[in-house]
Amino acid sequence: MESRRAFVLSGFSNDVNGRQFVFQDDATTLPVCALCDQVSSQWYVLNCCHRFCQSCFNDVVQKTPLTLRCPLDSKSFRPRRPLEPSEDTTVLERSVSCWNQRHGCDFIGTVTEMVHHFGSCHHYEVTCRLCGSAILWRGLAAHVKSEHGRTTRASKANELPLPDAHEDVVPAQPLSLDSLLACLADLASRCTDIRSTQDSHFLQLTRSVDSLKTQLQASHESPRTRLQRESSANVEAKRICCERPEHEDLPLSKFEWKVTRFSEIRVGIQYFRSEIFEVAPGYQVQLKGYIDGITRVELKVAATIWKTAHATQDCGDCRTWQYTRACLFQVVNIERPADSSEVRYDLDEVFKTSTPLLDTPNGVTSAWLDISSIDRATFQRDFVSEDAFVIMFSIEASAI
Repeated sequence: MESRRAFVLSGFSNDVNGRQFVFQDDATTLPVCALCDQVSSQWYVLNCCHRFCQSCFNDVVQKTPLTLRCPLDSKSFRPRRPLEPSEDTTVLERSVSCWNQRHGCDFIGTVTEMVHHFGSCHHYEVTCRLCGSAILWRGLAAHVKSEHGRTTRASKANELPLPDAHEDVVPAQPLSLDSLLACLADLASRCTDIRSTQDSHFLQLTRSVDSLKTQLQASHESPRTRLQRESSANVEAKRICCERPEHEDLPLSKFEWKVTRFSEIRVGIQYFRSEIFEVAPGYQVQLKGYIDGITRVELKVAATIWKTAHATQDCGDCRTWQYTRACLFQVVNIERPADSSEVRYDLDEVFKTSTPLLDTPNGVTSAWLDISSIDRATFQRDFVSEDAFVIMFSIEASAI
């Protein structure tokens, strides 16, 4: 009969973590980590089909902003989306054999049943203090009667009181060299098992501490904002990201805003609103990607113009603007301001008219404006600083 391997469990519960189990199922069906050889509750699979437990994936697999590198075959991959962990909830329900199987126990049950069974299992070894032999606990009485019956009777007849005597039986004959060596070998084996268990528990504790450190560091960082599909509700939902107070008066001539939490795979959403103009670089701020990776950064804004200088949707008495307007957008080149990306829009170019549509129910006119398309490498090198980039906006106004 082919012997089965024992696997250590991790990530389940304190009752089974760090313990070895001999599964009756085929080992190829178990979620075994390709690096630490443990069966974990959660794991990640790379494109090369190598499986890693959560700890090895976080600590060993090399990561860059765009790629993952397998430590086993050194292959690199560019996932199109963040990897999500896989899990198998049936591991604890799989059949395992008793830890005392080599001593004659034929119990087979689930991992959970095995934990309860072991507390009442009698198929384990003890050491006979008369001869130093390893004997099954359930057969110790028969062993003493058959092998040491004459010795025990003689010791009872000549029993002498010993000071502070314990339950230990003092052998009537000196131990042989072979018995002594067997005792020492058994003691060394037990010490090795204890040390292995302690090392496993210490490793689990270290990983838990590192995980807590990572969570604490992440809690101090600003949350990343995921790109949303085109929807007016998305723009309204991002008002909380505004870096300026909502009621702050912004100058008509010129102002700027900073889009924070920029990364290679997503752009943060910022929102601001003045008395006459509303700009929301949100779900239309996007990165254009190809099969070989992200190559272009495309920036767009949603522009909304009110027909009056101090208008709101429920404003009753409002003055009509006495200006023609043109708006200028500038994505600031931090390294060389003179090379900043600029685009200018006249009102008739944006809204197909030289004046706002005054007959609209709420006096609001909106449009999407393309403001820049920059090479990704150039954008990250010259336009991004401290995970953010700056967009300048100004209004050119002249009396009619």
